[in-house]
Parts: sequence; C-alpha cells; structure tokens
Amino acid sequence: MSTRTFRSAIVLASGLAALAIGSQAHAGAAIATNDAATDAGASTTTEDANDQATSANQSGQANDAQSLTTSDIIVTGSLTAQVAPITASLTTTQPQSAVSRDYIDNANAASDFNELISLTPGVSITGTSNGQGFGESKAVIRGFQDGEYNVTYDSIPFADTNNPTHHSTAFFPSNTIETIVVDRGPGNASQLGQATYGGNLNMYSRAVRDERSITIEGITGNWNTFIGRAEFQSGKMDSLGGAQIVVAGQFLKSDGALTFSPVQSKNIFAKLVVPLGSSNTLTLMSTYNRNYYY
Repeated sequence: MSTRTFRSAIVLASGLAALAIGSQAHAGAAIATNDAATDAGASTTTEDANDQATSANQSGQANDAQSLTTSDIIVTGSLTAQVAPITASLTTTQPQSAVSRDYIDNANAASDFNELISLTPGVSITGTSNGQGFGESKAVIRGFQDGEYNVTYDSIPFADTNNPTHHSTAFFPSNTIETIVVDRGPGNASQLGQATYGGNLNMYSRAVRDERSITIEGITGNWNTFIGRAEFQSGKMDSLGGAQIVVAGQFLKSDGALTFSPVQSKNIFAKLVVPLGSSNTLTLMSTYNRNYYY
C-alpha cells in the first residue's frame, strides 16, 4: 500500500501569497561607495549591487537598514571573491551570510532551503539519506536545532501549527528562492517570529527582471531522477505602467537513494510587481506545491 501526502501553500499576508506594499527607492540594504571599498582593499560598483538586487530590496521587505540582502556590496577585487558562493556585508551589525541566486542556480537542483545554506558558517545538515531534496532535511545553526530559530519567506515567518518547526520540502523549493540570508544573531525589533533567539533563516522570493526572457531546463541524474524547470520573465511592461511578472515552475521525480522510497513533486510560482508612484510598489505573489511520497 502506498501513502500519499499532499501539501500546498499560498503565501498571503497571514504567512503563506504575500501582498506587500514597500518602499522601492529606499529599501534598506547599505551599498558601500567606491571610496569605502578602496579602503577595504577591493573595488565595488553600484552596478554590481543593482545586478544582485533581490525582491526583498525591490519590495521594501528588508527587516531594517542594516539587514543583509544581496543588494549589499559585491566584492570584486579577486577571482576568489567573485566566485564565492556565500557573501557577507561590511555594514551589518550581526553575523550574517547571503546565498546568492548564482549559487542556487548551480547547486543541486533538488536541494531544499536547508541544503542550500549548508556552506554558510555554523550550519550543519542532517536527513539527506534518500538524496538531496528527496526527503525532509533539518538544519542546525550554531547548535540551535529546528524550532529554536526563525524561518521567514519575504520577511513573513512560517512554521508548523504545533511549534515553530519546519518541513523543508513542503513549501518553497529552490526555484521559488532568489536568495537566502542566514542571520546568526538574535535579530532585531522588526524581525517577526517566535524563535529569533536562535537566529534567522530569511528567504526572499524570486526577483523580477527588467528584460523579457524565457528559460527551460531538463536535468537527469542517479536513481532515475528527472527535474524539469521553466521560468518566464515579462520585463517591464509599459502598457501596464511598468509592471513586471515572473512565473516559474518545477517538476521533480526520482526513485530516491533508498529502496522503495520514490518521490515526486510539482511547484508553480508567480509574482507580479506593480509600481505605485515613483517610490512604492505593490507585490502580489503566490506559490503552489504538491509532494508525493510512495
């Protein structure tokens, strides 16, 4: 007999479709000037920062002015710094690390959000015996286990109904994530959630782009694994006042590394960003996820 589990998520203001009205012009992450970067021994440019801007910055969802998103400075003084999968801010007041979209694109496509942060300092991962992304994993951050730290998506905390623990494969696969910020400090007054004392794992939704594009991927691997992905970026639509849309989907199927442990999942993600005046935006986002474990 097989067992089938079904989960879906729609992130609305309560925690799982985000309707966010945010400040686009002054969204909180600090960008260092070229002079400051020169003093630090590496060159940075505003263009580098803009290229790495996340939806957290665009929608004004960063927790405060010192919160780290990938719109912070990007150090380009050496080849090692350019290819580093984890970046850090020179201005943040707490120990934080950001996982970039470039790294997520080149990581194991089946990885869940816990496995994507496995290279950040102070993090260890368990629960990958069936293969990455083919079963629930758990992250330990500086000795704090799941339930003792906060997990948010676009600054909205989510968790199980009984306690602040999380099912890593239930809601947000890697195709729905633009960047992840691991905050190893206790957070600040604006950080929402009931377990911030152990740190914060802050995910930000896929960012819209200024240029129109379509991307389709097909990936195969061990254990009869297949992953199909597609992404559509509308670019700025002048007929709709400069509105931008991103739609992404993912299909995953695998027999798993363990005997009699196949898995299948489907996800679709959609996001609309509408400018409101010169400095505000209206963001509508929804994601649907369905997992099968036989």
